[in-house]
Amino acid sequence: MDSRRKLSLLGAVLCTVLISAVAAAFLMIYRAGVEQQRERLLDTVQLVGALLKTVAQLDAADSDARRLGLDRLVGAVQIARAHAERSGDGIEIDLARREGNRIVFLSRAPGFGDPTVPGVGNRGTMGLARGEAQPREPSARELDVSASGSVDFAAAAGTPVHMALMGENGSAVAIDIGGKRVVAAFEFVPQLGIAVVAKYDLTVLRAPFLRSALGALALACLLSAFGMLWFSHIGNQLLSYIQNSENRYRALFDYSGDGLLLLGDTFEECNDAACRLWRCRSEDIVGSTPVDFSPPFQPDGRRSEEAARERIELARRGRPQSFYWKHARKDGSLHDAWVDLRPLRLGERVLLMASVRDISEQLERQDAVERLSRAVEQSPVSVIITDTAGNIEYVNPCFEKVTGYRSAEVLGRNPRILKSGETPVEVYEELWRTIGSGGEWRGEFRNKKKSGELYWESALVSPVRSEAGVITHYLAVKEDITARKAAESENRRAHAAIREGRERLKAVFDNALEAIITIDEQGMIESFNPGAERIFGYRASELIGSDVSRLMPAKHGDVHQGYIARYLALGGRRAIGRQRELLARRRDGSTFPFELSVAEVPLGALGEESARIFVAVGRDISERKKAEFDIQRLNAELELRVKQRTAQLEEMVEEMEAFNYTVSHDLRGPLRGMDGFSEMLLDEYADVLDERGKDYLMRIRSGAHRMAALISDLLALSRLGRAELKHQQVDMSALARGVCDALALQHPGREVDVVISDGVHAIGDPVLLRVVLDNLLGNAWKFTRDSSAARVEFGVSGDDGDRLYFVRDNGAGFEPAYAEKIFGVFERLHSEGEFEGTGIGLATVQRIIKRHGGRVWGEGMPGEGAVFYFSLSEEASTSSQVEV
Repeated sequence: MDSRRKLSLLGAVLCTVLISAVAAAFLMIYRAGVEQQRERLLDTVQLVGALLKTVAQLDAADSDARRLGLDRLVGAVQIARAHAERSGDGIEIDLARREGNRIVFLSRAPGFGDPTVPGVGNRGTMGLARGEAQPREPSARELDVSASGSVDFAAAAGTPVHMALMGENGSAVAIDIGGKRVVAAFEFVPQLGIAVVAKYDLTVLRAPFLRSALGALALACLLSAFGMLWFSHIGNQLLSYIQNSENRYRALFDYSGDGLLLLGDTFEECNDAACRLWRCRSEDIVGSTPVDFSPPFQPDGRRSEEAARERIELARRGRPQSFYWKHARKDGSLHDAWVDLRPLRLGERVLLMASVRDISEQLERQDAVERLSRAVEQSPVSVIITDTAGNIEYVNPCFEKVTGYRSAEVLGRNPRILKSGETPVEVYEELWRTIGSGGEWRGEFRNKKKSGELYWESALVSPVRSEAGVITHYLAVKEDITARKAAESENRRAHAAIREGRERLKAVFDNALEAIITIDEQGMIESFNPGAERIFGYRASELIGSDVSRLMPAKHGDVHQGYIARYLALGGRRAIGRQRELLARRRDGSTFPFELSVAEVPLGALGEESARIFVAVGRDISERKKAEFDIQRLNAELELRVKQRTAQLEEMVEEMEAFNYTVSHDLRGPLRGMDGFSEMLLDEYADVLDERGKDYLMRIRSGAHRMAALISDLLALSRLGRAELKHQQVDMSALARGVCDALALQHPGREVDVVISDGVHAIGDPVLLRVVLDNLLGNAWKFTRDSSAARVEFGVSGDDGDRLYFVRDNGAGFEPAYAEKIFGVFERLHSEGEFEGTGIGLATVQRIIKRHGGRVWGEGMPGEGAVFYFSLSEEASTSSQVEV
């Protein structure tokens, strides 16, 4: 019975607590609602404020644009207010500014945005309060606003709009202009002098909470009545739940990875993690103090007892402590720990919950990182760390020293700022391909410093991975190897020169057609090359170490020995170093004419007395001697043949002249007859002939004219090979202007932009060069006929040693595949209907240029024009008679 009374009493207490909790919960919910509205209002104000600042950033000179932006923004605010009133959302937004001692509302005017109303916006009256069907009697403040669209600044003190116009930004619960209690957020936009206020009526927010709270309290009372009946039934279950909860918290305490201890005056309880950390049993910890597990002094120099007492005292006063601490185990070893002290109130007692975490490994890693950092900072090579996109995140001082860039100048930039353009693109592609796949890349770069100086560097680039194996950064270690590369290059050049010299000497020695023999001061043969073996018939092994006189007939051998002896005795150089002819003896004893030169080669260093050798170079001149005799004989025969050939050529020239006369006279006569009779038919029988007949006669006349032009061009082409060249200074610019002036007179309706370079001169025949320009400029003039903006240009490029004259146009052009074909006789790339011509002009140009010792070629593209280049040789013979 006593237990049931206690349970009933406990049930009553719990019911009372339940009712109180329900009331407190609704109060908290109400406050949370107010805070939620406050956050929404702040977001709304910040958004409108940001839009106003954006409007303010428009160019001040473009006032219309800023006004339009502000009109649209305020209009949007009006629409939002109207929508909020219709939807019952409850949020209202005001835009206001201060004018003198008045506050003018910009967002409440029904006609805002009318361009006929001056100012930033219209002033208007406040609308009806939300939920009112008819206008209510306004308060004193509202009467002021309704009458003038504004309110007195001093009278509005304490309202959100007044606080905003005073420069405050934030939120508050306050009385609004309309006398309502609101939660409001406000912000002032100084660029426009406009205050933005978003507010929510607390009466609207409070009403549903009050109704819900009263209903919940009634329900709680009803539930309390019923709860008293079965509370005794669930009491045991509740006690069991509490016991289970205590067991769960005990398990959390016991199995935590950190050491957990309850500290009163001494340690009262500890978990297994604390025992493992201090390497002792719980009996060794319980009843001891923190000082018992600490060395006499901490790393900062303070006594452990003093520092521990201070930390514990602060924690007992309600100030939790987190700090680094050096612990001492029972076996005397030390370890580093991070300690958290939190007060824990149990009834009237205040205990401390101590959480101890071993950070020895963490500190070791930190020390390792610090050592690595110092090593990188003091490294004699450049170290660069980039993100996965290649943007620099770190460079060490050596990088700054080598490149001249300060760290602040390169952070966030790509290492490509060091590119010199001399490292092949394939090197960078291989680099990114290698490190992107997780590999390590080694190579060399030719880079450029900030000063523009080029330098060589050897680089090692590798990826940096996270613990999960994902590439997070790239590390580049670079060494300036400019001096080493220069030394290596110099060594390579020196070794290459020596090797090349040796190879050249050996190649010359082994492959020379001449005999090369080296002889010492005693006249003994030291070397005998393959050329000498071929000439004399001896193998080298047969003669090396023998006297050189074996290669001479007996009588000449004594003379040769005398030359060497006299040179050694007197130091003279008469016989040595000069080329001379003598008789030599082969292995079979036969003699032959031999051309010989001997040179002295000292074997020691310059200025030192040393041994000498003599290098003899000679050749068998038997064939030359025979050829000289044959040449003398052939010269006499050649003179006779030249006279005979000259007579034949003169006869051929006379026959060509006669043929040309025949072509000119016999072919032109019938053509003139065809043209004349066709013209008479057109004149006298025009009425009899129909259009087809007239067309046939016109075609006959056109063919006759074209045939006459072909005959004239062919005769001119044939005469080019026989005309004598007259080389003289020619003003090419003047020739080109004369040709273009004549073309303009022939085609008065054409508009062509003619560009002729001044001061262009050449050495050649002025008449023939005029023919060249007539054809090239005439073609350019003809083939730009269909161009909308025709342009013809003549000029020269290159220097005096390699001058190229050119004629360029923007006309019809031609296929590049036909660049060689166009210089053939009768070769045409366009039909007669498109462009007139005989197909001989460019062939004429080519033959004239060849006679001047030059060359001509063309370049073009269909529809993009063409350019013809030609060169002239000043050394061309003035008597050239090349037949063409």
